[in-house]
Amino acid sequence: MTILLVEDEMLIASDTQRELEEEGYTVSMTTSGLKAIAFVKDRAAEIDLILMDINLGRGMDGTEAARAILDEFDIPILFLSSYTDRGTLEKTQNISSYGFVVKSAGTPVLLASVRMAINLHGLLQELRKPETGMKWEDDVESLMRPAALSESEERVLNAEEDLRSALAQKDVLVREMRHRIKNSLAVVSGLLALEAENLDHSGCREVMRKTRTRILSISSIYDLLNQSTDPSSVDLSALAVRLGDSLTKSHSELGRRFVLKTDLPDARLDAQRAFPLAFILNELITNALKHAYPTGGNGGEIRLVLRKNEEKIVLRVEDDGVGLPEGVDPKTAGTTGLSLVRILAEQIDAVCVFSSEGGTKVSLEMPV
Repeated sequence: MTILLVEDEMLIASDTQRELEEEGYTVSMTTSGLKAIAFVKDRAAEIDLILMDINLGRGMDGTEAARAILDEFDIPILFLSSYTDRGTLEKTQNISSYGFVVKSAGTPVLLASVRMAINLHGLLQELRKPETGMKWEDDVESLMRPAALSESEERVLNAEEDLRSALAQKDVLVREMRHRIKNSLAVVSGLLALEAENLDHSGCREVMRKTRTRILSISSIYDLLNQSTDPSSVDLSALAVRLGDSLTKSHSELGRRFVLKTDLPDARLDAQRAFPLAFILNELITNALKHAYPTGGNGGEIRLVLRKNEEKIVLRVEDDGVGLPEGVDPKTAGTTGLSLVRILAEQIDAVCVFSSEGGTKVSLEMPV
């Protein structure tokens, strides 16, 4: 069985691909609606199921791509999304899909949904075949006759009513979910801190510390989403300040004093891009704090600068340290942090430019 996975978040896509391939599926991946349509037109006969993310960043979303594909091909589509709000669910209405899977539901739910979608599509293909001896006119006439609702149809109607009731409480449920996720992240961070205290190897402790800061960067976004009146976007300036403050304080505790200076006018960013951007900021600020200043020094100044116009957002992370080491190319460096920066910058359609004059300066430019 071959599955086409349409997912713009690279890390999630790689993880999902691995889970499906471990179950014996062959998985191809594309990162946008237009690429998915082109792939299907070229290789439709090979595809048994399409796993379609609804929110695909800028441009065509998953529902638009699904409609375009279903206009020409009879391939089952199973939608994926991180969001369960009414607006996201309404996008899938009137599209002949085989369900909707929340990304956080876990591997068993995803695999069961995939199997169910493939099996259901096979059954529907069998049902579409006309019975022996039945004329097409008879088939149409039988479809036009009114019939009593079957038990399965009644169950569907009841399920739809239950869904409407659940959606009426969506705001409370979503906020509660975010609160629990934030608490869970805090527990994981605390466990890592405890484990780090029991490690003798300084390299292992450093890995634990880096992992904790990455977890806390995600937690910061959930905090801002809970405080926001608009759950679909994040205050970008507040996010940058929160991450900068947290990281400079944690590194100052190591015996050096770092000063955070900001020039961050008000700007908002959609929640989908806020998560990868938080990771990028975490890595860039951490790199500056760790590598820009010689060991034993007194620290230095970290600057965060934001500029926005009608077309683009530019976010800069600057330091007044020693600059990039000679011979190091951030575009090809194999460290985990810079690899994450490159992958996630591509994911949010951002261009990342490094310079090394009077310290290291990193400019991250992305479309509004």
